Amino acid sequence: HLAQPHPRGVMSGSPSDFIGQPIKVKTVQQDEMHGELFAVDNKTTNTVILREETGEGRCTYRIIRCPAICAVSKGTGTPASADTPLPAIDFDEVERREAEALEKEATNKHRYGVGVTAEAQDLFDSLDVTMGTGNCTWENDIIVCHGVRIAPPYTAETCSGGDARSSDRVRKVLTEISLKKERGS
Repeated sequence: HLAQPHPRGVMSGSPSDFIGQPIKVKTVQQDEMHGELFAVDNKTTNTVILREETGEGRCTYRIIRCPAICAVSKGTGTPASADTPLPAIDFDEVERREAEALEKEATNKHRYGVGVTAEAQDLFDSLDVTMGTGNCTWENDIIVCHGVRIAPPYTAETCSGGDARSSDRVRKVLTEISLKKERGS
């Protein structure tokens, strides 16, 4: 036996010593599973993860609660992962994805206020969606939407600038967002 279950089902000994080794697990319902011990967590989730080969280079992972295990014994064969080579890494693809993620982050950077409250960011997000995504930006702690500057505390009264039509629209939307928030919806 690799490890005996504790009377309460928690594996005793040091199950982590067997990670990567083939094992056979028998549950209290008399189900038997064979595979490689992939992980053990008998502190937080009280589970083991068993890696099972399914053929054609594929595998599946079973998460088994320790209290459901009645026996663990050594399996047959060599650890599956020892025979499985790691896939090749396409570094050009990695660099492309990194550049794409950095570009996306740079594009969206103006959408996140620095040093503003969560309420201010929520207001910005609501305003940006209502006024058309991408039409609002932050300038320090001031929201700028269609040329209209909205200073803290971000009410219709703190709006300035922009043409008359944009200013009226932004003020109306701010008032509606405030009313909606007061109603709790």
